[in-house]
Amino acid sequence: MALYALATLPLIRKVQQDGLTQAWFADDSNGGSTLSALFKWWRALRTEGPKYGYTVNPPKTWLLVKEHQLELARKMFDGSGIQLTTEGRPLLGAPLGDHHFQESFCATMLAKWSTEVKRLAQIATTQPHDAFAAFTHGLSSKWNYLARVHAGVEDHAKPLEEVIRRDLLPSLLGRSVNDSERELLGLPARLGGMGMFDPSLTSKAAFES
Repeated sequence: MALYALATLPLIRKVQQDGLTQAWFADDSNGGSTLSALFKWWRALRTEGPKYGYTVNPPKTWLLVKEHQLELARKMFDGSGIQLTTEGRPLLGAPLGDHHFQESFCATMLAKWSTEVKRLAQIATTQPHDAFAAFTHGLSSKWNYLARVHAGVEDHAKPLEEVIRRDLLPSLLGRSVNDSERELLGLPARLGGMGMFDPSLTSKAAFES
């Protein structure tokens, strides 16, 4: 991955446009600027990219524009195969777009993860150690990441916390827990807890840090 990132630097510099901000993650390229600069950037990527072994994929490329610029964007990128939207799109796991899209994205993802926690609770009845490891080292990292890159996740995290407390913890421990015990289990292991943090309490601090 590191070598690939270094190999893309010549291309990134080659296609740079005035006033354009590029953000790359491996072969996932992103750019933000005016429509004219983005059009020049897109054209440069299509022309120069193959020289560096990089080929764009129009059907998987999205252009997020403001409502009043949508028609102009359609004319400029007509025939390019690029998808256009005025609402929003996920960018490296974070919602980018209007308020409604961001709220909908967060609610959808947290609902999905709540379902996954319920499935993990079923596994915990017979494989508690494996379920605990999957939660602390895997599943919880998903909403922790979202909380770090997007503000307001705590507003959607209470139903997820309810599933953790109502389903997962009893499956792991063999009984329900009271408020004091839930608070203790949410502490890191070095402080005597299990590192099973309450996402409705930790998300705000995760973003601010």
